[in-house]
Amino acid sequence: TISRICARAGLPVSSVYWFFTDKDELLAAVVRHSWEEWSAAQPDWTPPAEGADWPDALRRILDDAVRSLADSPWFLRIGHMLALESDTDVAARAEFLAIRGDILDRIRDWFAAALPQQAQAHEPRLALALATALVAFTDGYFLGVQIDGKEPRVPDFVDVVVDVIASAASRYTTGASTA
Repeated sequence: TISRICARAGLPVSSVYWFFTDKDELLAAVVRHSWEEWSAAQPDWTPPAEGADWPDALRRILDDAVRSLADSPWFLRIGHMLALESDTDVAARAEFLAIRGDILDRIRDWFAAALPQQAQAHEPRLALALATALVAFTDGYFLGVQIDGKEPRVPDFVDVVVDVIASAASRYTTGASTA
């Protein structure tokens, strides 16, 4: 509640309502602020150079990105909760889903630039499918760490994910190895 938030922050309730119309707007601001802080520290999703081994490039990006999930970024903690509660905190939920959509678009664009053209010609939605799978893998890793912390070490997790993604992509590449 707003009163509990204010009590913990040592602020009068009126000061929160000066900046936010309700708890939902406050949560949306927390989600956005946490996202901006977390995102600024993330590796850049610059596609690998032409002819470079894209699975290795993906492995390097994911290693840093997955490690940062251990810090339990608030946008992700709050966002997953809100995503499951579709009828409450509408603005905050919408903020998280927009952020999630941006992440998915950025990763899809990376795959579109990194994958061999023959694979994408064979399956035009391949970049989106791989990006969606990657987001699902990392969501699961984050939730597992929050639940019981028994997930594999980050390098082991990243190796498995990249191997699965590269294997899936190789189904659409003829005559050339992608792994």
